[in-house]
Amino acid sequence: MKMLLRLIPILVCLIPLGIRSQNTDSALVANFILPEIRPLEELIDDALKFSPLLKAQALSVDNISHKINLLDKEWSNYLAGVGTFQVGNIRYIDNVATGGVTDPQTISRENTFYSFGVHARLPLGDFLTKNDRKAILENQLEQEKLFFQDRELQIRELVIRQYQELELAIRILAVKQKDLDFLEVSVQWAEKQFTESNISLEAYTVAVTRRNTAEQSLEEAKTRAELAWQLLRELVGTDIN
Repeated sequence: MKMLLRLIPILVCLIPLGIRSQNTDSALVANFILPEIRPLEELIDDALKFSPLLKAQALSVDNISHKINLLDKEWSNYLAGVGTFQVGNIRYIDNVATGGVTDPQTISRENTFYSFGVHARLPLGDFLTKNDRKAILENQLEQEKLFFQDRELQIRELVIRQYQELELAIRILAVKQKDLDFLEVSVQWAEKQFTESNISLEAYTVAVTRRNTAEQSLEEAKTRAELAWQLLRELVGTDIN
């Protein structure tokens, strides 16, 4: 009996490959849990496209560009056209006295008035500081563009890291599945040997405990893989499969 207990680890390792091959490639198990991921470059492009941070940064760049355009057209604020136009009837009432007799006379006249002029304002302060104000805006524009490029790099790095994390999680998941498949067969073999009184209860318990530990480890690997999948999907902003 003691000799048989010593041979258990060896016998477990020598289980026919035909039995173990029934589980095939454990990577297929991972694919059943998580769909196939799209290529990395596609995910990076989508992350850059749907990033709210980059959209906000692009709006900042656009706003500063408009401010520079407005500054170039600032001269139009200093000129104004002024004009008036009026059409109306003016009625005059004259009292003409002749020989002590008053003869009121009403005279109507149509008048048209119009005028046109140009108003100019010359704020010296605006003229003297225009180049400096434009230089500040151009520097801000360049700064926002650099911030935009930096955030692009940050997003690319985050997507690459999370992509690698997901791939690693899926590979670990496949390994954990292989371990569980192997230990599942080991428990079946140990149960048969225990039923035939070829091994002790302790040896059978060890086999079952290892199988249960492998099941727990597999569930933890599934959770990590699903979390990595969800994080990558949120980072990309759309489906990643």
